[in-house]
Amino acid sequence: MNKKSPMLIHSIESFQHGIEHFFDGTPLGRKFAILHIDHAIELLLKERVVLLGKSIYRADGLTLSVHETLNSLKEVSIPEKPRLQEIHDLRNTIQHKGITPDEFTTDFYIEVAYEFFKRFSVEEMGLQVDEIIASRFIRLFDRKYVIPDQKFVPSIDFNHDASPTENIINGYAVLEKHLKDWQDRNPDLKTLRGTIYNLIEENGYDKDQVKQNLASIFGLRGRVVKSEYEPTYEELVEYLDNINGILLMMNVSKDKI
Repeated sequence: MNKKSPMLIHSIESFQHGIEHFFDGTPLGRKFAILHIDHAIELLLKERVVLLGKSIYRADGLTLSVHETLNSLKEVSIPEKPRLQEIHDLRNTIQHKGITPDEFTTDFYIEVAYEFFKRFSVEEMGLQVDEIIASRFIRLFDRKYVIPDQKFVPSIDFNHDASPTENIINGYAVLEKHLKDWQDRNPDLKTLRGTIYNLIEENGYDKDQVKQNLASIFGLRGRVVKSEYEPTYEELVEYLDNINGILLMMNVSKDKI
């Protein structure tokens, strides 16, 4: 692709700006990294919609939402779709509730966004990697994202310095991170639930033991990130206990990965 549209140029600029915020290492940088990178992803997806000959405008004249844009790209393979939606949910929570994601949560979602943006830009938009991001940032990413040589998945502690909403988001990110590490090495495992069931059954547990726990985790997270709902202390403790219980049953060791 020789000539880029204004929307694609804006997408790349927002992505690069988000990466700069990410690597500044400050709480404010983490906030703006998610905001800018989510915006970059939205514009990149909309550019792909346009290239398919479709409109990015609804009947009321407004542009498509991120979720509507993804639905307009059904003929395009986007295996990252569930996590892109989570990034957008996180962006909305930052924007509307003023939270600051912790380092672990930010690292996880920026890694997801980076790998998606790089793959999608090359495979679907015909761009070269050096058109997307500066080589110095690529080197930083390649050095930064090395899976730690840990024996077991860590438990999640209640963070008294964080808001209930931040605890909900951060706890879910820990679960997602360790599931992604497993899925990256086992391509047949694609869904969050399927991966959890596979891992706990390998360790001798019955998946029926966690179905209710998962429903509770997903239900509370959904209420928190998609509405003004603030969880009670009791709900938060139960939520983190459920995640820790699942992590314990998965018991993901390096020799299994």
